[in-house]
Amino acid sequence: MQRLGPLTRGGDAPALNAVIRAAVKTTCNDSSCDLIGIQDGFDGLLLGRTQQAERLTPDVVCGLASRGGTILGAANRGNPVARQVSRDGPMVMEDAATQMAQGVRQLGLDGLIVISGAGTLRIALELIERFDLSIVAAPETVGVKPTAWREELESCSGD
Repeated sequence: MQRLGPLTRGGDAPALNAVIRAAVKTTCNDSSCDLIGIQDGFDGLLLGRTQQAERLTPDVVCGLASRGGTILGAANRGNPVARQVSRDGPMVMEDAATQMAQGVRQLGLDGLIVISGAGTLRIALELIERFDLSIVAAPETVGVKPTAWREELESCSGD
């Protein structure tokens, strides 16, 4: 059985819960897959936060299609791969990517489902390149033309 971890990050947008619900319903009906909801975006993969992850079942997502927001929470605090933290006073940059990859392994995940905007998808691409993680991206946007998404994703991948 495969285990996937859906997460949402960035600004709150309509239909995030609908995407989470669709992922759960599809994997539960079409394959033998376990979905483990990651709380608060990539922050939920940091060591000490993985215990907040919860198994997502059809019962958990029942009725979500019409509810806005995200049951998983969404952190929108800069780049988790280059985050500013206070170390005995001064602010320093910390690379939390290794912690996130360890969180994926700690949860026994075979991959992530990243539901978010272009900035988060850039971070997901970095995790793919650095740690060979399997990631499915579900782009989330409000008021952006599809051609703008294509251009943004092409610039992320270096094409």
